[in-house]
Amino acid sequence: MPVKYEQENNITYVVIENELCLPDSEYEQRMIEKNSIAGLLSMQVRRINNQVFYFYDITSRQTLSKLFAYSCVKWDDFVMVIRELENVAKSVDEYMLRLDSLIISPEYIYLDSVRKRLEFIYFPGKCKEFSDISIEQEIKKLFDYLLERFDHDDKEHLMAVYEIYQRVIQNGYKVCAMTELLGDFDTNDITRQALNNTDQCNNAKNCDGSDLKNIIPDIIPPEIIEDETEEKNMKAIRAVNAVKILSALLFVAFIIKSFIPSLL
Repeated sequence: MPVKYEQENNITYVVIENELCLPDSEYEQRMIEKNSIAGLLSMQVRRINNQVFYFYDITSRQTLSKLFAYSCVKWDDFVMVIRELENVAKSVDEYMLRLDSLIISPEYIYLDSVRKRLEFIYFPGKCKEFSDISIEQEIKKLFDYLLERFDHDDKEHLMAVYEIYQRVIQNGYKVCAMTELLGDFDTNDITRQALNNTDQCNNAKNCDGSDLKNIIPDIIPPEIIEDETEEKNMKAIRAVNAVKILSALLFVAFIIKSFIPSLL
């Protein structure tokens, strides 16, 4: 997929050439070019020397790969990706476009720094050019990336991320209902944020220099929080060990099935 970047009149474009411009992609071209579809980058179709190029406006936007090149993926980032995937899938379905024409890759998913939301490239005819890559495979690769870049110091959410990742690789989800993956994991964020604010206040000072923590009640005893964190860590370790043991057993079964009959 030939990709280049151009700038015209203070507008930055990512330019992708459609090397196989098929007749059935013309409907998609018209729909993307003529409509402002939520979650999709605006696109222009230009024909240069009998070749078709798609110009996507990426002004004031940054790719996920650059955004997390030197920083970890936080829980809020992880949740945002899931929600934005669902939103763009609903938008695409609303205009009767094919989901397989979305490019789901950290290098081509853009964060709009003004509206604080993700925008995706819709590549008309992509499913014909990239028949070996389904949207499910691309989403799996995206979650591989998110898991790798996730902040592993965030013990509070690490187990939730692993559980969601397992459902993704098992295709246990619908793209138009991605937020179902969150289940109850996201419902306690307000409480978690309140606790975080309490921690910040405990380290803060009054105007007279005295400790604010002296006037803040202890909502949850520290030993309970530590016990819960330790229990979550143990569950995560057990889950990883179980996967390793299962993989080893499957490999041994394969070896026995493959070689023992030949020896007999």
